Amino acid sequence: MIWPPSFAYFGRRVVVIGGAGPLKSPDADQLVIDDPRFVPRQWRAIAQASVDQFSACATHPAAYLSPPALFGPGRRTGAYRRGTNRILIDVNGESRISAEDLAIAAMDEIENPDSGLRHFTVAY
Repeated sequence: MIWPPSFAYFGRRVVVIGGAGPLKSPDADQLVIDDPRFVPRQWRAIAQASVDQFSACATHPAAYLSPPALFGPGRRTGAYRRGTNRILIDVNGESRISAEDLAIAAMDEIENPDSGLRHFTVAY
């Protein structure tokens, strides 16, 4: 057996759903974790955990889905925008999605992977 195991070796598509911390800020080359518009000081430890998780996943062939800054229970619409490693914001400067639509985005990636894309995000 190869250690650490390669997810590609096992023939399975893996998508890790992490946090928004490792995304780039919309108008700067800083990370979202360093942008108080998206990560208030009281959430910084949680955001740092997502940055650490993203770093740990970098050695594996899994895709990493960073959600927007805000997500939670809501309405399932089936509609979302997809981006790469920069946080997506709407016309009001908000970065959000419902948990239901985040789940749809994860399943869409598993069923129809964007070849070669290792880090991506979604939002309304």
